[in-house]
Amino acid sequence: MRKYCFTSIVLILTLVAMLASPCVIHAQDGAKESNIQTENAQKIEKDSNKSQEKAIKVFLDISEIDNEHIKREIPFIDYVRDRKQAQIHIMMTTQLTGSGGKEYSLFFIGQEEFNGQNATLIYVSKQDDTEEVIRSGIIKVLKAGLIPYVVKTPSFKDIDIFYQKKTMQNKRDAPTDVIDKWDSWVFNINANSVFGGEESTSYYSLYGSFSADRVTPEWKISTAISSDYYKEKFEFETKSSIKDKSEDNKNSSKYEIENIRRSHTYFS
Repeated sequence: MRKYCFTSIVLILTLVAMLASPCVIHAQDGAKESNIQTENAQKIEKDSNKSQEKAIKVFLDISEIDNEHIKREIPFIDYVRDRKQAQIHIMMTTQLTGSGGKEYSLFFIGQEEFNGQNATLIYVSKQDDTEEVIRSGIIKVLKAGLIPYVVKTPSFKDIDIFYQKKTMQNKRDAPTDVIDKWDSWVFNINANSVFGGEESTSYYSLYGSFSADRVTPEWKISTAISSDYYKEKFEFETKSSIKDKSEDNKNSSKYEIENIRRSHTYFS
């Protein structure tokens, strides 16, 4: 009986050990994986710190948009709070445009080794542009303005430049070429007339013109002809008196005069 109990205990312990072994192995594997992830995270952080040390130092003097948004969108530079510590000082001014939009002038002022290397870029928004569209446009101009400075630093190797080619959808949305049946010719015909008069006078005038223009990259042709006609008509009386013994005799005469003017103008 004792022998049977001892054998049972041994079997139970053996079974427990067999069941526990995968858990121990899994725990060890989990610990190793956790260590690897920690090491990778530390390596990434270390590489990030090294990359940040290589990045150019920029001082933002921009109050029109959120600077934190700029930092998120442009992470390849080192932002400093003191203008004197910066290699690039960026300022921005705004003014209204005649169409109701805004003109944003971005000034890149080089300092330290970039001293004297200044640039000015301009972004113009439309009147109906949303805030997000304006922010994206300014960010795009900021990136373009920073590239000439970043290209001279080791951090440029971590930057890729992409060109977004127009897709077929964009081509379909774009206006199609119009077939000009008139072959770039533009014709203009103009005519008018004026009439007027009173009891003893009347007048009228006529005017007409024709022009033909054609403007192409190779030629610029302009031809025109005009003419006007004016006629004025008026009457007047002359009176004479002859005395005789009984009464005065008065005679009157009416005269009609026409004044006609014609003019023609040709030029090309």
